[in-house]
Amino acid sequence: MEEKKFGHIDVYKLIFESSTEGILVCNKEGEIKMVNESITRIFGYEKEEIIGNKIEILLPNEYKKSHVRNRDGYAKRPERKQMGAGRDLFGLKKNGDKFPIEISLNHMTIEGEFFVMALLTDITTRKNQEIAIHDLNTELEQKVDERTKKLKENQVLFSLIAKNFPNGIICVLNKELKFTFAEGEELTKSGIKSKFLLNKSYLDSFNKENRKEVEEKLARAFRGEVVSFEINKRSSVYQAHVVPLIYETDSEVSQILIVENNVTKIKSIEEKMKQSLQKEKELSELKSQFVSMASHEFRTPLSTILSSISLIEKYDQLGNAEKKKSHFEKVKKSIRNLTSMLNDTLTISRIEEKMIEVNLEVVNIHKLLAEVIAETDGLKGENREIIINFAGEENLKLDQKIMKVVLANVLSNALKYSDKDVVLEVAGTKEELAISVADKGIGIPGVAQAKLFDRFYRAENAANIQGTGLGLNIVKSYISLVEGELTIKSRENVGTTIFIKIPITN
Repeated sequence: MEEKKFGHIDVYKLIFESSTEGILVCNKEGEIKMVNESITRIFGYEKEEIIGNKIEILLPNEYKKSHVRNRDGYAKRPERKQMGAGRDLFGLKKNGDKFPIEISLNHMTIEGEFFVMALLTDITTRKNQEIAIHDLNTELEQKVDERTKKLKENQVLFSLIAKNFPNGIICVLNKELKFTFAEGEELTKSGIKSKFLLNKSYLDSFNKENRKEVEEKLARAFRGEVVSFEINKRSSVYQAHVVPLIYETDSEVSQILIVENNVTKIKSIEEKMKQSLQKEKELSELKSQFVSMASHEFRTPLSTILSSISLIEKYDQLGNAEKKKSHFEKVKKSIRNLTSMLNDTLTISRIEEKMIEVNLEVVNIHKLLAEVIAETDGLKGENREIIINFAGEENLKLDQKIMKVVLANVLSNALKYSDKDVVLEVAGTKEELAISVADKGIGIPGVAQAKLFDRFYRAENAANIQGTGLGLNIVKSYISLVEGELTIKSRENVGTTIFIKIPITN
């Protein structure tokens, strides 16, 4: 049975198929519609053997009846959740082997049809490790039990070892959670003497939010459990391991041993790695977008230049001056387009490298508008006008170069995507310059508006209109540079209005 198609973006399918965790999608009736390669690896089936069957094919017999009721109930009250909280779940392989799994559920509605997505993880290795850890902890408890009675005799040696415990603290607490022993390199670094902590509450170093959680963890240790958890103290992160101390003469836990290890540097490295991976992913996407844009936008003017030069040579032989002039204009226009694209790319680079400084000066708004209108005059043609409505202060303190780039870009876009007049409204006060540019053009689809300021992004309805997808990204960057605001209101096939507010510094 064919898999149901959920989209056309190859990267999502790549993520789906390459996930190390099993992913399957079924409909409201529990019929499996999609599975990734990890599902086939986990359960030992081929895709064709799973797709089209009910989800219960992957469950042990003892769970099948109850699961039918459970999935019917989930369809009525769907929610994102982790299955089997507080109990073990099992799956059934093709060969009949039963094995432990973890399952996370989410739901979605696509084209009116309800689907459930399950994320499955084979936790056999983890369960085996937990058994091994439990056995190890049991052994550790036995050893601690045997050696605790010798603690006082070996106090000097123990203190020496604990005092030199690297990047952490070793401490012992009584039932009141007060220190009866504390040593470690962290204390030495912070200048705290261990005797200062004796009879002080361990919880004093935590804020109210963490205090209750830590207290609950320690209470479990006093009930005989071995507990591990991560804690934040001051500006550092610690991994804490807590072991109950039971003396042979005692019938209950009277003290607990806590080993804290400072993992702040490790956490910082992990976070930097995550950020680096994210930046690498974003850079890769940008490279792909740039290659796509460049291959399309550079090819057209270059082809025009090449063909026009060939025709100019031909007309030169025939002595046709008018046609030569026409093709010279095409070459000039193509070169201007290429220059504009390269300038946009260089501008983005300069903004990213913080090479652009804001240079405030008193600017005559009328003169500024006249210069920008003159630059965009070639785009409007004979039957369109840029209607200007101006009110307020005529001379304002602004960065003239930035304002020219911003206005030229938004006006060029308005003229490019509309065949009707464009209305430019400007209102200046001593506190703010407010600008709006309105057109009655093709508009921006709703789904595209969230990505409008992304680099190289172009809406689907603009795909056949020349452009790099950099203009609004540059405008947004420049306006942010002068601490201004940029908003867009648009409806497809109705038009677009861009609103700009620039604060005035006197």
